[in-house]
Amino acid sequence: MNRLTFTAFAAVLFMGLLAMIAGRLVIPGQQAVEKTTIKSKAKSHFAAEPEASPDPTVIRRDSSGRFSLDAKVNGNDTRFLVDTGADVVVLTVATAQNSGVPVDTSSFQPIVQTASGEGKGARYTVHELEVAGRSFRNVDVVVVEGLETNLLGQTLISKLGGVSVNGDSMVLGKTE
Repeated sequence: MNRLTFTAFAAVLFMGLLAMIAGRLVIPGQQAVEKTTIKSKAKSHFAAEPEASPDPTVIRRDSSGRFSLDAKVNGNDTRFLVDTGADVVVLTVATAQNSGVPVDTSSFQPIVQTASGEGKGARYTVHELEVAGRSFRNVDVVVVEGLETNLLGQTLISKLGGVSVNGDSMVLGKTE
């Protein structure tokens, strides 16, 4: 990755993490929506297995005002923040390691600049990610050191059929 691309990626990741920390973005006349941006130029190469039920998944807003759901990473139960502003799926180091991802923190590169220093991370592929009743294989993820919450980003949200928010409910999947 050339230096300019790396710098741009780091800047976007930093802005996204700041937005996640700062809380919800409220636009007058619209519902509050969580905004975090983590950009990746790489195309994801995963495919959904045939699903048992195309029914949408409804998630209730939690006490912090966020939408979270349970999923499985390589069969390991995991909690995700549904982040409509994140382009990719982002895992904590602990989640990745507990799910059998061969994380090598010595290979992490600086990808974000924070007030307390550089944030480091790397790209990996998860063998299987089960979310909202569907199973996805060979999912590209970013593992970030120091991150406290796993983020479900657009690479997967779009495969689920999109997202809509109505009051304290978020719907993943087509609602037709």
